[in-house]
Amino acid sequence: MRWGKGQRSWLDAHNVTAVVALPYHAMITYTGLITLAVMYMPWPILANYGQSAAFEEDAYGALPTSEASGRPIVLAPIDPMVDAATRQWAGTPPRTLVIRHPCDAAATVMLTRARTNRLNALGTSITYSGASGDKLSQSPSPGAAATTAGVLLGLHLGAFADPLMRWTFFVLGLTGSAMVATGLSLWTVKRSSRSSWGLWLVERLNIGAVACLPAGMAAYLLANRLIPTEIPNRAGLEVDTMFWVWFGLAIATLARPVRRAWIETLAIAAFLFAAAPLVSIVMTDRGLIQSLSSGDWLFASFDCALLAIAGLLSFTAWRIWRSSE
Repeated sequence: MRWGKGQRSWLDAHNVTAVVALPYHAMITYTGLITLAVMYMPWPILANYGQSAAFEEDAYGALPTSEASGRPIVLAPIDPMVDAATRQWAGTPPRTLVIRHPCDAAATVMLTRARTNRLNALGTSITYSGASGDKLSQSPSPGAAATTAGVLLGLHLGAFADPLMRWTFFVLGLTGSAMVATGLSLWTVKRSSRSSWGLWLVERLNIGAVACLPAGMAAYLLANRLIPTEIPNRAGLEVDTMFWVWFGLAIATLARPVRRAWIETLAIAAFLFAAAPLVSIVMTDRGLIQSLSSGDWLFASFDCALLAIAGLLSFTAWRIWRSSE
């Protein structure tokens, strides 16, 4: 790294962030492609099973989704189901509990085994009847293909790792973002002496991807904390908020000079990221102060990470502003 050398320093930063985390980039990209293969290549499943639910039932032992019967019941006690599943898994407790059609005669309770300290992220599951508490089914012993898929998913999610390793994954992921951002910026800086419609378009797309997208992500987190829980389609509104802020801000920057657009958009993104932990303190009982006082390091770490990202974005905006003086 050669600091304070202008474009040369940016090129060094691009190369360093690309090389240092190269094994991580290769792993996270390949495992992500494999994990999402059934989404962007659904045709083998459709050709052999007709619908994804039948494939999941055959591959993972999942029960087909049933319709509610319309006959109300009192849901059977959950604790005996949890205890029975824990005993069957040799003392490993369930990680998730999913109740379908609660208080209906067709209710089911599915418990999924915790995957902590296990590289295979496809945890086995047991499904009980919500009406009687009897065991209905359990996922079969995974074959070689399912085990391979579970290991690749485990590498991608990092659930097997201790906190230090997961934070390392997080930092390496940020280096990948820095690699892309510096590469996009260098491409336009090297051509800044030219004036063309194509260069103008790329500059605006860079702002939309590097600065406006983080603002949309922060807006999504704020929507999660501000939209009342009783509003219908709340989850959809959170996603809509992200896209409205992302695309709306990108369109607004078209009316600003490029350098001013960078500074203002990064500053807005920094403000939104910093606002999320503050709103959590006011609107929820899991804010940063409450998390620190109760020792809830998961929520505390998340809010601290948001504040760190806000600081990084603010520093970047300040550096661009200083360079324009």
